[in-house]
Amino acid sequence: MFRCALFGLLLLAGCPNPAQRLALQECQFTLRDISIKGYGPLEMDLLVTVGIHNPNDIDVIVDVLTYTAYINDKRLGSGETTQDVTIPRMRHADLPVSLKMNLVDVGYAGAAALRASERVLRVEATYWVELPWGRRPFPVSVSRRL
Repeated sequence: MFRCALFGLLLLAGCPNPAQRLALQECQFTLRDISIKGYGPLEMDLLVTVGIHNPNDIDVIVDVLTYTAYINDKRLGSGETTQDVTIPRMRHADLPVSLKMNLVDVGYAGAAALRASERVLRVEATYWVELPWGRRPFPVSVSRRL
């Protein structure tokens, strides 16, 4: 009872609609594009575009994502985004995320991928939903054959 009252108070106080954040779990994800954003002697920054299709009858809000990328199950790098994106109901939107990679990891993963007959890029992400009763994680996995 107290929790319901607190939830109602937080919503009245201007907290964002939790349903719009929780609806992300119904969305479909695709890996749309990868480009080099910058590089240094020991690291590389990529811009990865994740496509999100919203099949819900409400808009979906994406807040914070943390993620790690793999090629053929070898770690490439990881990062986090805090860019808010709203995906209109029954529509598609792209979420650009930055991926930082250690070039030693990239070399190890690249060498293993070159020896493999098939190459698969996989991104394991956690979507963190800020709700009135705390932060809740939702896992997301996207993969693409290269």
